[in-house]
Amino acid sequence: MGNCQNLYTWADNTFYEWVDTSYTEFGECYNTALYQVWKDDCYIYTVTSSGLDIFDVNSTNKVAYINNSYGFTTIWGNIDTIYLGTTSNGIKYLEKSTISGGDLEINLQDYDFYYNSSSNEIRYLHGYNHTLAVVTDSSIDVLYNNEQGFKSTVSGTNFTKCFLTSKNELYYVIHDNSFDVLCKINSIFCDWVNPSSFYRAGESFLPEDVKINDIFITENTSSTGEDNTIFVATTSGVFIVDEQTNKYNIYYTEGAY
Repeated sequence: MGNCQNLYTWADNTFYEWVDTSYTEFGECYNTALYQVWKDDCYIYTVTSSGLDIFDVNSTNKVAYINNSYGFTTIWGNIDTIYLGTTSNGIKYLEKSTISGGDLEINLQDYDFYYNSSSNEIRYLHGYNHTLAVVTDSSIDVLYNNEQGFKSTVSGTNFTKCFLTSKNELYYVIHDNSFDVLCKINSIFCDWVNPSSFYRAGESFLPEDVKINDIFITENTSSTGEDNTIFVATTSGVFIVDEQTNKYNIYYTEGAY
């Protein structure tokens, strides 16, 4: 399974909704909070304050679910596995081969390996292949648990989002009451304190009062064809940045992305 991506989402007082194509709209009548949507070739996965719902991409029908009174906070997956974050029970995972109709709670497993997250409060997950990047309430951890595994980490309480590329670059967001910062680590293979590069609100393309809500990276798409393009969703619009030249476009909105 490939073509994994996040989807555009929105919510109102009655529905949480998202769209895959211009002609396909998904929606569920739950009085719940929608936290994140993720997809592969076969399914749409949604994590909410009530648990996990899985929808068939083509029919839009809900085919499986996991009810969880505390909900899940975030989701990311690779070709084999779906990873889920929780508020106090660490990382859970679900093998895609076990997905069938109905309740999948019996198939949900604890992420319990040699290298684990530094805290059980999971705020955000991203990854590439079998490497997992984890934002917790006390750190960002990069976990790889194969034969020659490793764990890289940085401590901090103000991390919100992360994005791991195929080139082992890690982008992450620091948020506090004074300013937001988009940071980058060029290599994930050791612990770090200071980022390799960063964009601070008020001292870069980001205005001083802007808060970063999410990030997305497309690789090798800069003007040189080697560096990346950074998409930054903020409280005032979307900034699209050429990493090589630092030139950017802004798409403003009256609401937040």
